[in-house]
Amino acid sequence: MFTKIFKSHSILTYMVSFFLTVCAVIFDLYTRNDGEFNPRIFIQGLTLSLSILSLFGIVFLSVTRRISIPFSSIHLLSFPLCFNLFYQDQGLNYEKVILGILFLLALNIFSKDLTKGSSEKSLFSLGVIFTVISFINLSLSIFFLSAFILIIRLNDKRRAIVSLLGGFFLTLQPLLIATYLLTGEFKYSSPFVLVDNLTFNGQSKGTEWGWVFFVIAMLITAIYLSQKKYSGTFKKDNGADAFMLFWLITSIVCRGFNLFEGDGIWLLSFIPTGYFLGNLLALLTRVFYSELLLFAIVAFGVLLKLYNNGILFS
Repeated sequence: MFTKIFKSHSILTYMVSFFLTVCAVIFDLYTRNDGEFNPRIFIQGLTLSLSILSLFGIVFLSVTRRISIPFSSIHLLSFPLCFNLFYQDQGLNYEKVILGILFLLALNIFSKDLTKGSSEKSLFSLGVIFTVISFINLSLSIFFLSAFILIIRLNDKRRAIVSLLGGFFLTLQPLLIATYLLTGEFKYSSPFVLVDNLTFNGQSKGTEWGWVFFVIAMLITAIYLSQKKYSGTFKKDNGADAFMLFWLITSIVCRGFNLFEGDGIWLLSFIPTGYFLGNLLALLTRVFYSELLLFAIVAFGVLLKLYNNGILFS
């Protein structure tokens, strides 16, 4: 069956995943363009799909054990499925892509067993990453709290906190100086080249509640999986799972209180939602259930986008 392709790591897995991504992106652009297809949509869809290839690279590095992030081949299916449902309201730009990469670098640190290595270096790096993220978007400074997921597991908590604060102060100072020299102000202001949308400005006209429902469903799934004992790539006490859960909850809080600056109000939720969907698909050992979930998500996403943009039942 279809989901079996993503149970193993092969070239076919990447080819099918890229095809699904292109289809999902082009369909999203098609619906946001009032159901009219033109060559520009195909070109922009292909460009946006190529920009998502960074996730493919991360999955490859994870499967080959070159990084610690617990992605597997099943996530090559879960991310295109999420895009099929995603409430894409503009806002995907290079600055948001940079933020996504920084969060994934943080996830790589959370995925390590710091009790067996240099925890001070990892906490220092985490301080650097979160400082850059907070400098770009002050509301995201809440992610500093996630560091305690690691700190509480360490014996020398004081040194860990000092390392985290060291990364913060040693990064903040050069950022403030560089910003002041370039703009005359200490406050960061997004350069125009970084906030230019990667796609055309066709905004979704419908409701975001379809994606809200799906995000909450994945939140429930994440809590349920945290209570399960299962082996393999996904481990119960994995720091990555805890950070992803924190990330997902934070994205809901940011949306609920309108804390995420700029457009792309649900972009923060995309990666953790795709992560937990992949975990759920990996847990479904019976092919029938995984296929049923797959086609239910595809059908719901297609109908939702057609309805939201006034193409169906207009």
